[in-house]
Amino acid sequence: MTMRLTRSCIVFAAAIAATGVVRPQGKALIVESHPDHITVDFYPAPHPLTPVQIGGRTYVAFPDAETSTETVTSASGLPIETFIIGIPPDGTPRVEVLSSTLDVQPQVFLASQVSLSVSADNEQRVERNYVPMTTPPFNGTAASAQPAVRISRVSLFRYQRIAVIEVHPYGYTPSTNVLTRYTSVRLRITLPANSSGRVIADPHFESTYKTLLLNYDQAKSWRKPHTAASFPSSAKTQSSQSGPNYGWFNPGRQYYKAKIASDGIYTISYSDIQNLGLVPEIIDPRNIEIFYKGVSLPLHTVGESDGQFNQNDTVEFFGSKLYDAPGVLNEFSDTSAYWLTFQGQNGPRTEIDSTLAANQAVTADYFNATVHVEQNTFYYYGDQGLPNNNQTGKVPGEGWYWSTIFAGGTNTYNVSLDNLYTTGSPSFQLSFKVHSSVYNQATPNQILTILVNGTTVGTDTLAGYEDKAILVTGPVTLLKSGNNVVKLTSVKTAAALSDILVDWLEFRIPHQYRATKDSLMFLPDRIAASQTAKFTITGFTTDSISVYRLDTLGGIEKSFGEKPVLSGTVYSITFTDTIAAGRRYFALAGRRKLHPPSFVPRTFVNLRSTSLGADYLVITAPEFLSDANRLAAYRSQTEAGRTKVVLVGDIQDEFGFGFFDPVAIRRFLLVADSLWMPPKPAYILFFGDANWDYKNFLGGNRANYVPSYGNPVSDEYYGSSVVDQFLQ
Repeated sequence: MTMRLTRSCIVFAAAIAATGVVRPQGKALIVESHPDHITVDFYPAPHPLTPVQIGGRTYVAFPDAETSTETVTSASGLPIETFIIGIPPDGTPRVEVLSSTLDVQPQVFLASQVSLSVSADNEQRVERNYVPMTTPPFNGTAASAQPAVRISRVSLFRYQRIAVIEVHPYGYTPSTNVLTRYTSVRLRITLPANSSGRVIADPHFESTYKTLLLNYDQAKSWRKPHTAASFPSSAKTQSSQSGPNYGWFNPGRQYYKAKIASDGIYTISYSDIQNLGLVPEIIDPRNIEIFYKGVSLPLHTVGESDGQFNQNDTVEFFGSKLYDAPGVLNEFSDTSAYWLTFQGQNGPRTEIDSTLAANQAVTADYFNATVHVEQNTFYYYGDQGLPNNNQTGKVPGEGWYWSTIFAGGTNTYNVSLDNLYTTGSPSFQLSFKVHSSVYNQATPNQILTILVNGTTVGTDTLAGYEDKAILVTGPVTLLKSGNNVVKLTSVKTAAALSDILVDWLEFRIPHQYRATKDSLMFLPDRIAASQTAKFTITGFTTDSISVYRLDTLGGIEKSFGEKPVLSGTVYSITFTDTIAAGRRYFALAGRRKLHPPSFVPRTFVNLRSTSLGADYLVITAPEFLSDANRLAAYRSQTEAGRTKVVLVGDIQDEFGFGFFDPVAIRRFLLVADSLWMPPKPAYILFFGDANWDYKNFLGGNRANYVPSYGNPVSDEYYGSSVVDQFLQ
């Protein structure tokens, strides 16, 4: 078993990084301190210049300026230095330059870095790309202007309000090729009105205050206990909600969680409730609710009217895999979570069909069914290679792919289709997602021809690094019930390289109203909303048939009770309904109904509680809980102050609806950062191994105890992004 310990300082480190600090760093000294202002002498450090070649001519550039952030003067390619002071809890400080000394260097041909790339040889070196600096980085001429200074950020470090002072120690005038370096700068920082208070003890972080603040002794009397006003109201509003429906649960209520990874109608029976260790007869089925994605689903119940769960009573709900969109599975997991409670209140129930006259309805002839096929066999890290794709968030082209088509090559894909509707020869659609993983070399750069069962149905082109969903159509007579063969051929062009990555294929076919293996789910897309339609579904092997209308989350909002009819050896069922937009229908034989996997009792710990607080936060899995508690206890006695251990499963239950979702950790930290008892958490420890291959596409079955985010993985996503939101 592998264990990973990652420690991130989410406030101090992020506050420094966000200022654009670069190395080397100058020295700041206080020469005068008053309640309403301080005077500082700042001595910028010399920054080395490196020769670079541009078009056969030698220029010089600052290699340590590449991480500079945008400044008030829009400087490009020049170093930035900073220092931090403590300020009173209210008001806005100001900074001005009193005097400066400078060195003037003529005949300096300065270049600025515009991008990074990777060498084309086998060494794959990171190369910095430069252009001559032709636009003055400062308003006015460098020789006459004072150095640019500003307060780049005002934020909160625990009990102390701080200000980041940003100094630009260099100026440049391209028209005269003069580089100016300021060797010393005297600044006056005017402080807002303040009243001294008591020094708030923060013993585990006192050394950090001393290291962080230039005016530590002066500023410590300005520390202030936090109140609700300490945080932006918009931030508190967002964190308390943390997304739609995230406040769906009642912390004082008992829930039972079921993980479901197959689409179907699930039946909860008398024996299922007994298996929970409960006595069914004392349960009032009218109080049963099932939640999915924070919404109470409409349930189809039998026998609830007497207020007692008897032996023949049932509760039915529709459960599914975890989809982000119709037919599109979630990136992190295929498994959904459904939440059962016996303490609900007025949960929605299924409407029982009231039959409409058939002569008022149009007859549904067929619907368009979507058949999506996809395999994830390799991971593409994105276009242009390192270092452009060396970031946690996805870059263009990045993701899982099925296969690669090389220049002149043909890839074959097999797709099984059934119950095609051929009357009148309606059309089918074939769409597929592809990506060009090479740069643009010709016009067209790449050409694809598409064949279905040996017949060419289309041709399309791609530019370099283009991401494209290609759509072609053809008559349904080209298709057949059973296996269909799709061939994609990359036609050679003038491009030397021609790799095309294939993501997925999808048929949209005219489909009969006929069941396959005693079930059929359909969206009547050919009938307008509010129109009444008559449906006849055939192909069943039994007369035990149920038909349901599902809402957009899968709630059973309507049930149809018409009797099946036998024709030869096949049963059919006919019903009418008024079409509602986005509603699917599900017809199935009784034997196709499922029982949910084991429900697991769960009680929410209420991680949104404003009574919680921690300086040192540990996120772990049950396998490491004992060790994590021992570590937290040790840290609380030595260097960390308040400690708290939180299980990642509790986080995903409360902030991710119970799904395996790394983003739930970020939502949780947003809440802890803004709603917990101040000061906000300063350290996060992720205690447990992680694996970016969330669905085990590559095999190996590596454990994912405390999931990381992105590829390449980073825990910075969890910590620094939260701080960035509040250090404004």
